[in-house]
Amino acid sequence: AEQLYSALENVIRNAFMHTASDSTVIADIKEVEMEDKKPAIQISIMDEGGGVADKDVERIFQPFVRLDSARHRETGGYGLGLAIVHAVVMAHKGQIHVYNRQDDIQGLVVQIILPIK
Repeated sequence: AEQLYSALENVIRNAFMHTASDSTVIADIKEVEMEDKKPAIQISIMDEGGGVADKDVERIFQPFVRLDSARHRETGGYGLGLAIVHAVVMAHKGQIHVYNRQDDIQGLVVQIILPIK
């Protein structure tokens, strides 16, 4: 539980860090099914930041990868946050996806799906 809390806190903190103070970060939580039809919870964090270049989306979970050129802010850190989030989600037999928003608002979506026991 502590690892999941830390992972979600990291994703939410990143969303706020890359979103202007007059913009919105949205958390959406709903019940879904995993690919094997088992019940799961889907947590989507959507920001209104600069998004990520399509060519960089695949690299976002790699350790020490910093995408500052796409995210336009001096953020500090070492580029380990999303790599750790990915490891925690995988350890809990979940899925994690990152993609640029598709709703005519510039920003990023981090979607985490975790099985419900």
